[in-house]
Amino acid sequence: MLKIQVDEKSLPALAGTQDSHLKYLEAHFDVEIAARGREITVRGDPTREAMVAELLAQLGTHVSAGNPLSSQDVSYAARLIAEEGSASLARLIPEQVSNLVV
Repeated sequence: MLKIQVDEKSLPALAGTQDSHLKYLEAHFDVEIAARGREITVRGDPTREAMVAELLAQLGTHVSAGNPLSSQDVSYAARLIAEEGSASLARLIPEQVSNLVV
């Protein structure tokens, strides 16, 4: 189990409408994600936990900077992390991720 801290004001955008972003990540990485206050808990295979925690931390930074986060952004970022195992999304955010169409 991994826990990460995010900006509480950013959590609604990070989670998505009706937690749609978190649900997508749960299905994509086969993990369980719970969000309470500023804390997000990721449970599952340790390798996948680490990928999801890294992804959520990076997306949290993106949202905290005032950038929007769409379902396409989450999908693209998840695929990138899954394919590379680890990736710095800073090279894509905010200029490219929000403009990508999947």
